[in-house]
Amino acid sequence: MLISAMTRRPSLLTEPALHVVGVMQNVEMGDAYDRWRGLSFPRGSTTDEVDELHATLAQWDAFVANTVIPVVTRNATYDEGVLDFNAELAALDVSIKNAMVRAETRDRQRLAAYGEYVDALKGALAEARTQSG
Repeated sequence: MLISAMTRRPSLLTEPALHVVGVMQNVEMGDAYDRWRGLSFPRGSTTDEVDELHATLAQWDAFVANTVIPVVTRNATYDEGVLDFNAELAALDVSIKNAMVRAETRDRQRLAAYGEYVDALKGALAEARTQSG
């Protein structure tokens, strides 16, 4: 899977912003956005339940990216559309914690990384909401 091969995303606080002609750049996001963008996307698993959670995490990572990155790179207005990020990410977090109870030792670290990634997604969203006003 392409997304799991990602290792590090550039930080807006440590690297130059993207340059889009005719669009004002916003590089004032804080630590939560930087934390999310700096995390490696966690690896999948050969265990079906864990790999399903990995796929769901990838889906929500894409939804968050499509919502948050325009706020940062193009000074766009924050808009979740019809998605309920808070409820869905909270449900994913609960599913990850429940799976951790049943997981074999080798998958517990993966699931912990998934939980950390969900927290980073929540932080980036909160920061984008604040930044957008």
